[in-house]
Amino acid sequence: MPKLFNTKYTRQFQAFVSLTALSLSLTPFLQGCGNDTKIPVVPSRQEQMDMSPSKITLTVPQEQNLGITTQEVGFQNLRNTLQTTGKVQAVNNLMWHSFSPAQGQVVSVPVTVGKHIQQGQVLAWVRSDQIGQLEADFLQQALQNQADILQSKVQLNLSQAVYRRELKLFGDKITARADLETAQAQYEKDKATVDAIQSKQRSLLTSAQSRLSLYGAPSNTAEQVVRQRKLYPFISIRAPKPGVLIERNVNPGELVDTSKELFTIADLNHVWLVGDIYERDLEKVKLGQSVSVTLDSMPGRNFDGKVTFIDAILDPQARTLEIRSEVHNDDHLLKPNMFARVAINVGEKKVLSVANSALQRNGDNVYVYVPIAPHQYEERLVKMGMVNGAYTEVVSGLKAGERVVTQGSLQLKGEVLKQSLRSD
Repeated sequence: MPKLFNTKYTRQFQAFVSLTALSLSLTPFLQGCGNDTKIPVVPSRQEQMDMSPSKITLTVPQEQNLGITTQEVGFQNLRNTLQTTGKVQAVNNLMWHSFSPAQGQVVSVPVTVGKHIQQGQVLAWVRSDQIGQLEADFLQQALQNQADILQSKVQLNLSQAVYRRELKLFGDKITARADLETAQAQYEKDKATVDAIQSKQRSLLTSAQSRLSLYGAPSNTAEQVVRQRKLYPFISIRAPKPGVLIERNVNPGELVDTSKELFTIADLNHVWLVGDIYERDLEKVKLGQSVSVTLDSMPGRNFDGKVTFIDAILDPQARTLEIRSEVHNDDHLLKPNMFARVAINVGEKKVLSVANSALQRNGDNVYVYVPIAPHQYEERLVKMGMVNGAYTEVVSGLKAGERVVTQGSLQLKGEVLKQSLRSD
């Protein structure tokens, strides 16, 4: 038992002594280094690549096979554009909204969204008790007038017969002139009564039709109600202008009133592109500047317009201002609510530029390939600026007069990647 105890603590003591000796031996070295001691940082592989540009050498057959061509880097006038995104909207003053002129229930909606609508075309039919009551009141008065006309005509026929008889008797010198004049006066009175009641009927018809027309009833509704002695309590919602139906907010069976918007029609020959610009770019944008609009759904197609509106109020959260440009859309390819990319022409600038075909991307970095010796090329990291058409501004990485590969740059990028993999 004592032997085991001694062995155990002997080993621990020996380990302690060894560690103490090592610490004492390193103390002068650490003190001599002081606080200026720095641990070397090993750059990442990407940083190593940036510090040491890749070079690649090709044979003459390889160059010919890749079709390598170069172009000199120089200064060009590039259009300075401000890029933003936007949304297609219908022009406000080229949109028309339709409402029901009276309360009622929709019985028919013969139109669909996206269709071209003619002016006056029926958009919906609505059955309205309000119209029915108006027609009922009118019909009651019209029928009463008709009864009065019939009665007055009977009296007119009687007085006309009396007048003719008195006229004959007076010609035969059987009756006195006074009797003839009395009969004549009665006849003319009865005739005037008939004319007055008929005139009243016509005025009633015209007045009723005018009121019904205000509610969208057809132009012959009042006459039809009187002729058929039947109510026709329907009104039509008609298109106020020609255009494209962009909103339909009602279906058959729904109850509507005068406050609910039922349809929206828009003239899409001109549309708005509404987008936002940052506060820092406000000085660059002016009314009347030209814009070029592109859509992801139609690559290669441009739509031209002009800046027509710059908002006066800044969005406090996004720090942006709304701008609006009007764009021609004669073929109606631009649809409301489409996403669009907008390039605003804010002037021209002479800058060092390179053809877009020379640029190759690797992640967030952009490279070009510069011939540095016969059949030898260097991969050069460059920083780009504004883009305009087939050329891009070079901010750093190239000098005027240097040449870059414009055809075959993609193939050179592939060769550099192959070389990198072989070196790994």
